[in-house]
Amino acid sequence: MLLAIDSTIVFCWQVYSLDFDFTPAGMLYVRIILDAIFIALNLNRISLKKLEIYFLLWIAVSVLMGLLYLGFGDYNYKFDRLLKDSIPPILFFLKVLIAKSFLEENSFEPKFIVIFSIIISIYQLLLFYLINASQYVYVGLTPPTNGILAGSMAYSSLTLFLTAFVLILLAGKRAYLISMAALWLFMFAVGNKFLRQKNPYFFSKITLAVTIVTAIGLLFGVQTHTTTKFQDTLSVLQTSKSTSIIQDEVSSSYGSKFSENEKRLYLATAGRSGEFFEILESMTITAWVFGHGSGFTYNLRRPDKETLFGHANSHFSPLGLAYKFGVPFMILFYVWLIYPLIKNSYPCKEHYFWAGILILLLFQSFFAFNLFVEFLFPIAIAAMQAKKR
Repeated sequence: MLLAIDSTIVFCWQVYSLDFDFTPAGMLYVRIILDAIFIALNLNRISLKKLEIYFLLWIAVSVLMGLLYLGFGDYNYKFDRLLKDSIPPILFFLKVLIAKSFLEENSFEPKFIVIFSIIISIYQLLLFYLINASQYVYVGLTPPTNGILAGSMAYSSLTLFLTAFVLILLAGKRAYLISMAALWLFMFAVGNKFLRQKNPYFFSKITLAVTIVTAIGLLFGVQTHTTTKFQDTLSVLQTSKSTSIIQDEVSSSYGSKFSENEKRLYLATAGRSGEFFEILESMTITAWVFGHGSGFTYNLRRPDKETLFGHANSHFSPLGLAYKFGVPFMILFYVWLIYPLIKNSYPCKEHYFWAGILILLLFQSFFAFNLFVEFLFPIAIAAMQAKKR
């Protein structure tokens, strides 16, 4: 139910923001309020360990740094950005502790997450294409296919895998395709014996199915790209921001400070290279160790558009964590995420499901700063760390 509510809030913001001034910040604050209510109702389940205390104290230091810079009038720091940089990670760690306490005492059947993920993904795709067909505007779309993919591994279901694969293709999400490949490799290495007992030819069927679908897609792409009809339909069936960027001419007035190689790299990475180089330029030795602190923003120069002032994130999450909180925090955070995947013995299908969710979200974090806002992330971490009582 919470998955449905969370996904509905996200998509309602996307639709509502087409005609009204309801910003992403507004959606974020709604989710923060819901998380705060959830945590307030489950305070008795919170039991802090040394590592969680360290993370929370480090965030507190980051907040103090941000407030100090704000007090001295540093124009690179914004108070609203300070709130967004500090509150979500604090709530994130508390949600992990609450979920871990619950899962140590109770069993959880993930089937309903798989079912809701299918329903919500189809619902989002239908609305997305209807909106794009009626008015040419980009609506950010991230259907919750992770639950379907993880379910396909946990239940050895080729049908679920192909369903998720087709939905990802329709959504035009390259990061999701890459994370899907990573999940397949991980499960083949770790879960080979368990999954083969349930479905001896599971991996072979997946490989064959993906190969056939990919081949059909490539043939379709080669054929339609040579026709004028493809150019006409592209504007309606556009599902990627990068597509619209590539279609537009790069303005010489905006991009005069960029070399041709920089422009090509910017277009190929959908703007992520711009974030990468701007952040690296802002980093000092102190910033590499402690981060810039909460509330820090930078100006993102873009060859296809005007400079974006007050940009505050990096799609590449490790860099995003490093420039906010420092490299030691970033390294320890990813070790904290990955270690349960290595040490877990995977005794049942539920462990494979949550390991699948964690693998998918980890790889997707290299393409979007999703660490503290993905609804299933804290539950997956908690499930991998929980010890049954």
